[in-house]
Amino acid sequence: MSGRNLELNSLSRYDKQSPQFILEAQGHCEVPAGCGGVILRWWNPAAGFPIEMWMYAAGEFECYLDGKPLVYGRPMVSLGQHVVALRIEVQDWDHGILMFAGSYDEEARRTLSRKTGRKVTIRSAAGEGWKYSLADQKDDTWKSVGFDDSRWRDMIENAVPQPKSHNFQHYRLTGLNVPGLGVQKESLLERLFSRQRSSSNTVFVRKAFSI
Repeated sequence: MSGRNLELNSLSRYDKQSPQFILEAQGHCEVPAGCGGVILRWWNPAAGFPIEMWMYAAGEFECYLDGKPLVYGRPMVSLGQHVVALRIEVQDWDHGILMFAGSYDEEARRTLSRKTGRKVTIRSAAGEGWKYSLADQKDDTWKSVGFDDSRWRDMIENAVPQPKSHNFQHYRLTGLNVPGLGVQKESLLERLFSRQRSSSNTVFVRKAFSI
């Protein structure tokens, strides 16, 4: 490959620089004409960082970031306090129910116009602030940053079973050596004998973090 081709297909052909914003190659586009252009975006590290998020739950689930549905695998997260919240319909209580990883790693992304030196890592590991409740939640405040989860239990490490069919999220998380999390046996017994036990197999999960 000639030096000219190397230059034309790299970020060096874009000579725009900014002391405030970061230029990043986010992906590539394929069009019928076959140009295969690169997708670029500017973002401001003083406002937040794009956090890549991977998650797998052993059952139907919903995931929220600061109370809003998480619909994008690499959301731009502002500086400050945040919470990831999940509602999981559990089928098997004996095994782990959740695997999660979130990261911003400049060493792994070589398409940044400049680096900030910041690194963000979120992992579903015991003792890392992952909390859960089996009680029905009266409203949506459990998804929010300011919710009081002091009475919620800490999740414990428990391996998540291999899904019956191929699941890329599970495959990716396993490759990253992310541990699985489950619920404590004591809380299951309390749920069984409590008069206020949950009416379903729903587990509510929270993880507070800051960047």
